Amino acid sequence: MVDWYECSGAHVLAARSTVTYQELCVRAPSPGAVLDADARQILLDVPRTGVSLYRFVLHEHVNEDVNLDLTSLGPHFEALKRILLAYSLRNIRVGYVQGHADVVSFLMGLVANPLTGAYDEEEVFWIYAVVMERIFPSDFFARMPKLQGFHVDMEVFTHLIQTKVPALASVLEHGDLQVLSSLLASKWFMTVWVGEIPLPALSAYWHFMLTGSPDAGSIAHFVMALSLLELASDAIVASVVENDGDASFGYKVALEHAARVDAETISTLLRFNGQKYALTEAAVESMRADIRVNPHFIEQEVCALHGITHFDRTQLEQLQVEFQYIVVSSESKQASAVGINKEHLRQILSRVIPEWSHGSAEQLFQVLQPDARGNVDFQRLMLALSVLCRGTVEEKMRLCFDLYDVDKSGFLGVEKMIAMAASLCEIYQNKVTAASPEAPRGRKKFRSCSSDVTHLVSALHPSGGGGDDDDAALFDRFDRVLPVAFMHKLLRMDVDRDHKLSFKEWYQGALTEPLILRCFQDELVHRRRSSRSGPTACMMRIDASESAPLPTAPSRRRRSNSSDCTNRAPPSPPAPLEKSISTGDALYKRKDGGRISLLSPTTDFEKFSSTINLSSRQMDFAASSRVTATTATPPPSSAAVPPAPKTPAVSTKLLKRSFCEGCVIL
Repeated sequence: MVDWYECSGAHVLAARSTVTYQELCVRAPSPGAVLDADARQILLDVPRTGVSLYRFVLHEHVNEDVNLDLTSLGPHFEALKRILLAYSLRNIRVGYVQGHADVVSFLMGLVANPLTGAYDEEEVFWIYAVVMERIFPSDFFARMPKLQGFHVDMEVFTHLIQTKVPALASVLEHGDLQVLSSLLASKWFMTVWVGEIPLPALSAYWHFMLTGSPDAGSIAHFVMALSLLELASDAIVASVVENDGDASFGYKVALEHAARVDAETISTLLRFNGQKYALTEAAVESMRADIRVNPHFIEQEVCALHGITHFDRTQLEQLQVEFQYIVVSSESKQASAVGINKEHLRQILSRVIPEWSHGSAEQLFQVLQPDARGNVDFQRLMLALSVLCRGTVEEKMRLCFDLYDVDKSGFLGVEKMIAMAASLCEIYQNKVTAASPEAPRGRKKFRSCSSDVTHLVSALHPSGGGGDDDDAALFDRFDRVLPVAFMHKLLRMDVDRDHKLSFKEWYQGALTEPLILRCFQDELVHRRRSSRSGPTACMMRIDASESAPLPTAPSRRRRSNSSDCTNRAPPSPPAPLEKSISTGDALYKRKDGGRISLLSPTTDFEKFSSTINLSSRQMDFAASSRVTATTATPPPSSAAVPPAPKTPAVSTKLLKRSFCEGCVIL
């Protein structure tokens, strides 16, 4: 008996998660936890899985036309609903994929004990998470941009058919081949072959996909699809030729042959063709990276992020180029075409948000929900950087709260409050140090603190000594007092005294604490009122129109001061602090205006710039060569043009991406 939970690596994913399956099941039914569209679709699809549950879990062959007794399936329906809702909560970017109720039904039967028929819900959940997050790219089933990873793999599949199954490519035009690959990918990849091939063959494929090496599992759907096409290639070619190259007839023939394949044939083909096609995960990731630079996919991702982040389109395009450069030039063995690992994220945060602590970076990596390979994709990174660099104070406070609310309970206990206080203390000290790097480490630094912290420091140093040694000693003592002061402030925010800090208590309390509020604000920008002695807008309009004759108007007597006082409108009440801080016209702004770069200003950016410049020179040379070739008079032999320098593969991809986006990088 195969231990699917261990062989698939689901136990590793479960151990690495900060939220357990039981916690997800408790939170999922609460209002607003899962998107309404996902919850409604799950409630519609679960009762429709009666045939799948009979076939896969109860191992009874039934027809879809027969009225089934669904009363015995009640416990399975409830388990299926819990699993689907829990995963929709775990991976909000994907949510629920329509039709995957049948996929999970098959998984329930796959891991069930053959003697008792019992299965472990939690094991089914984590194996399904492995399929969605490790076997397929993180954006394969994503809702935004809509199924972008699937469309990328569909293009990869078309290219593989041309190179690995040349018999089909010889009788189909490129457009017809794309139609065939898109139809088959929609039928096979989206369902992971559940319901498309017989149950024994389906079990053999899932065994190859889950129990093999991670590299083999991530390309198993390509090997399987190519094997089925090659198995039916003669019949497909004959059908296409007979019907004047219509790809739809080849699609029908491929489905008919797949419905009759047996388990032994599938096992043999997967083992043999896996070596025959010479496919590796690195080669597939390289093809995916080449396809992702297509302007269509770039535009999709930029449009999706432009509506949900604070970045403009130009900034998103630049960051996308830099992100792809980091991914392509990464030397990590776990690098993929769609994400960066924890070390890359830490380096980016240290450059973009230098005041952040090391622990906060670790917490942020977990909040961004890395996939099963431990990578964070571009979309999640941009959502985080948008809040950190351009977000309002409320958005930053929400993110800070979520960093420590790892179990998503909505409350912070005392231990989490201690961790938050230590992180806030480090952020505050880094901000103060960065704001005045040349200032002496004396008592002037404490003027930005609140009164209770100043009182604590004064109690530690009652004498009025002003020497440098005394100031240094006082600053060291201040380092020990400040975390305690932050913790006292967090405890005071717990107004109901239940030793739990909710987000409402945290947000409302932080707005009244300058010490904490300073951690979420950037450089102070002094706004000066217009001078009364300076020219007003009315005066400037008069000066500009001095030369033009003005129409005479009857003079009016100015009202007396008493009438001004009696008729003056009452002053508007001051805006609440919460509104004034959360508006975009805040007093505190970043020095860079929120325009950031993912690359370091020295080594990384120099390599990136040289790569783009080298590729640009090659493109300019190619363009000039084409223009020269079209002229009637050939150039003299003495003025031979030197050969263009060779451009690495990485630079070619980045050049194509940067030029198609139309953004200025250098």
